[in-house]
Formats: sequence, structure tokens, C-alpha cells
Amino acid sequence: MEKDEAIKLLRTDVAKWNQYRKDNPTYLPDLSNADLHSANLRNADLRHADLCNADLHNADLRHADLCNANLRNANLYNAYLHNANLYNAYLCNANLSYADLRNADLRYANLCYADLCNANLCNADLHNANLAQPTLERQEYVYDLLQKKLESEQQAIVILMNQVSKNYGDLEDKLLKGE
Repeated sequence: MEKDEAIKLLRTDVAKWNQYRKDNPTYLPDLSNADLHSANLRNADLRHADLCNADLHNADLRHADLCNANLRNANLYNAYLHNANLYNAYLCNANLSYADLRNADLRYANLCYADLCNANLCNADLHNANLAQPTLERQEYVYDLLQKKLESEQQAIVILMNQVSKNYGDLEDKLLKGE
């Protein structure tokens, strides 16, 4: 599929785009420099896509699959990436300022020199992500956000351990009573 045809299909019918990707599993979309600003790309299959220098500002990419996508220098300003799969995505120098990345999978993503100013990273999975030299207007805010997530996970572990201990104690009581 030619680049212009791919961009047109993606802008007009994500379901047909996804079907095309399903029918052509070896197709690697070249969408570099594409103008997809404000496009509705919800649930789009953009795995392994080359979106280098693409304009995706204000695009709706909720639940989109961008696993292994090349988004180097892409403009994702104010993009909706809620629940998006960005596993192992290449986002170096990408503009993600004001992007909604809530619950996004950013594991192993390369975010070096990415602009994350005012990006919403609540519940985003950043395990093993490369965050070398990101632009963060409020680094303390991001640190606090990650610290709160860690504290929340620690509290969940304590609650689980207390429940296990209680269940063990209940079991021990029953055994001693011969039940």
C-alpha cells in the first residue's frame, strides 16, 4: 500500500485499516512525516509502523497498538494515548507534552529527550523504559507521582500479607480445635 493511500485509509476507516493489517501481517506501514493531527485512531493497529516525524497532535490514539512503532520526533502534543500499547516504542525527541498517557504500556519504550511536560502518566507502566534526559517541566511532580505509585504498591503488599497472616491464623485455630 502506498503511503498516501495508507494515510487516507487510516484517517477515514480504522476498522478497514486494522483488517488490512490482519490480512497483510508482513506489511510495515511507512507513515513517516504523515499529517494525522486530530485523527480518530482509536484502536488502530500501528504495530511496527514508521511514524517518524509524524504530526499526531490532538490525535485520539486510545487503545491503539503502537508496539515497536518508530515515533522519533513525532508531535504527540495533547494526544489521547489512554490505554495505548507503546511497548518497546521508539519515542526519542517526541513531543508528548500535555499527552494523556494514563494506563499506557510504556515498558521498554525509549523516551530519551522526549518532551513530557505536563503529560499525564497516571498508572502508566514505565518498567524498563529509557527516560534518559526527558524534558520535564516539573520533575518533582513526576518523582512524587512515581513515589506515590510505589507507596501504593507497598500498601497493597502489606494488605495482602495481613490477609494471608489472618487466613493462616484462622487455619491454625481450626486445626487446634480439631475442625
